[in-house]
Amino acid sequence: MTTFKQLEAFVAISEMGSFDAAAEKLDIAQSAVSRHIKEFETSFGYPLFDRSGRTARLTLEGAEVLARARDVLKKRNVLLDQFVRKDALVRKLRLGVTELTALTWLPSFVDAIRSQFPQVVVELEVEHSVPLHDRLRTGQLDLIVVPNAFDLTGLLRTRLAEVRNAWFCSPTLDLPHTRMKVAELGKYPLLMQGPQSGAGVLMRNWFARNGLTPRNTLLSNSIAALGGIAVSGLGVVYLPVVVSRGLVNKGLLREVQATPGLPPIRYVALLRADSATPFHRTIAALAQQTCDFERPYEQSMEAAMHGALRDADD
Repeated sequence: MTTFKQLEAFVAISEMGSFDAAAEKLDIAQSAVSRHIKEFETSFGYPLFDRSGRTARLTLEGAEVLARARDVLKKRNVLLDQFVRKDALVRKLRLGVTELTALTWLPSFVDAIRSQFPQVVVELEVEHSVPLHDRLRTGQLDLIVVPNAFDLTGLLRTRLAEVRNAWFCSPTLDLPHTRMKVAELGKYPLLMQGPQSGAGVLMRNWFARNGLTPRNTLLSNSIAALGGIAVSGLGVVYLPVVVSRGLVNKGLLREVQATPGLPPIRYVALLRADSATPFHRTIAALAQQTCDFERPYEQSMEAAMHGALRDADD
């Protein structure tokens, strides 16, 4: 008789590429994964994986079984989500966010998840957009929050807030204080997010459309690192206004007036369409409700702490 554990092991190996990685994802021993697959393959009478290489590749028969196995597990999860009370729902949520979310509204988001689903364990990964997309596509993450920079099929998108950006530099850098054309910034060293950043991809496309051709660039996928480099006086940087506000108030950065102004960047919550359940859709809705890129990290943390104290009093 086929069991859900066998189906889970089969799908996990298919997505992760190896028995060891599947065991880590399912939080069980590798021997248990092997046993589940052996029992599952026995019920079919033929192998579902080609084990001749270093990775576990699906056979033709295995590829046909995979879609049906995913469908069965999705229906199981939908059933559980609809009939199990939220406060009793026990499961993992594998969440991926980029640096800016972690620096702003993440505490409020996690607090909202825990308020509705106190038994859910949140596993968090803070990464760049491109690796997060890859891990969502391969089933290693359930939901990611990233800039809306990639047009990929098979994903459900929930629109979140926009992020306002502006140009900044150290007051010591010899740049005009008057308004200048954005194309003129190409004469100065530009500090930019790299190709792993969704915001970086969007900005580079915008540069090309507006005639900004940097002669000298310094790349980093870290917003915090770019801010520090800019404070050191090594170039001009585009930053989210919320991140740079404190540095400007302390006199460490000043805004560079350039036209046209930088575009806002839209963020989205992404789910895989083939595995999205009512639970995952609720998490995406919570992301939409709590998303606030205008709130610095300290305010988000303070709000989350107040929420925890309120729940304790109740």
